[in-house]
Amino acid sequence: MKKGFTIAEVLITIGIIGIVMAMTLPSLIANYKKRIISEQLKVAQSTISQMLNFAIAQYGDPQYWDYANVYGSESGSDSAREMIIALTEKYFIPYLGDLSRSGYKTLRAAGYPVYHKADGTIDNGNLNSLNKNHYILEFANGMTMFVYMDSITIPQPMKTHILLYIDVNGKKGPNVFGKDTFLAYIISQTGRFEWLGQGVSRAILIKDCKNRNLVCGALIQYDNWEIKEDYPIKI
Repeated sequence: MKKGFTIAEVLITIGIIGIVMAMTLPSLIANYKKRIISEQLKVAQSTISQMLNFAIAQYGDPQYWDYANVYGSESGSDSAREMIIALTEKYFIPYLGDLSRSGYKTLRAAGYPVYHKADGTIDNGNLNSLNKNHYILEFANGMTMFVYMDSITIPQPMKTHILLYIDVNGKKGPNVFGKDTFLAYIISQTGRFEWLGQGVSRAILIKDCKNRNLVCGALIQYDNWEIKEDYPIKI
């Protein structure tokens, strides 16, 4: 004669399962978020690289494209605005087939919140105020890319960078640098795409990611598109 489980035994088993789930679920959710973020960053790089290849094939060497040097302090000027619009609409948009919406506007007008650093403070020197208006590219997969231009004079010769603030999940949040938003750029004179901060050792990337959250995309790329256990920002 088979003996069934008593109510006490069933309750104990359920309790044990609940404890195990409570212990493991947060880790599973965090690992899932990490995988999604790293995969979206990899897709972003592939998308931008493909776009550049098509644009270069159509228009030739980027150093001869229709742009001029522009500085952050000039970002609100009519000439800078017209340059960003013209560059994005000529060299970018025709080669981005999965766009769902695009336009040159403020974050507020486009329905985006203020972006924060990983410590919760607002970085007024980057995406939030560096360029009051951005060319905002929204993709069908949920990613958003904000286009901006700036020039640097050190080291010589002068180089104009097309800055790309990449939010891997758009308006969903948390809209925090180093968590879902990262900075990359295209050197206009060469057409080369890079994540901000790449080209240094992993130890430096860890430090920079912690202190300058926008650099974290370079760390994830360095780690072969993986967010490792020692990633300095909690996802």
